[in-house]
Amino acid sequence: MGIFNSLTGVTARKKSYNNTMHHCMRLINEKADQMGINLKNFSKSNSLSFQEKTLALFLANAAATEYSDKESMLYLRGLHFDALSDSLSDFLQSNGMRNIDFGAFFNDLMASANKGNIDDIEILSQGLFGRDFIIAERHNSNVANEVLNAFFESLIEEKSYDEIQEKLRIRKEEFAGIDPKFLK
Repeated sequence: MGIFNSLTGVTARKKSYNNTMHHCMRLINEKADQMGINLKNFSKSNSLSFQEKTLALFLANAAATEYSDKESMLYLRGLHFDALSDSLSDFLQSNGMRNIDFGAFFNDLMASANKGNIDDIEILSQGLFGRDFIIAERHNSNVANEVLNAFFESLIEEKSYDEIQEKLRIRKEEFAGIDPKFLK
């Protein structure tokens, strides 16, 4: 199996996914500490909380986006999706978080979203925070911090990516006409 994984690139892919997840989680934990948030408090019941789903989707999409400029988790298939699923499961378990069968979770979300279930479409969109974070980090660390702030706003308020983006757009419009000297 090791030779097959080496030939198909699965081993390198898993290593890259794991490194990205560790990097993101370190920054997420630092931000949580700054904000006085205990991420462990989000596991409240036997079912996955909004926050746990959001964090899993953030990490998965960040890892997929970091590995390839052309891919997000939505476009992964076969061995590559299995590698992401295995990496996320191992990462969550090794970091004391609730283990998720990401493959089953993601496939259920996609099936429900394809049927038009708005709640599942909104949960699925949470992965966009991970994509945005990786892209922002590549280009501008200040924007990456803003993405983390929006991500935490989503976690705390249990609002979807789209709701948070709309709120940010409205804020930007409201402050557009204010003299910058006034904001200092």
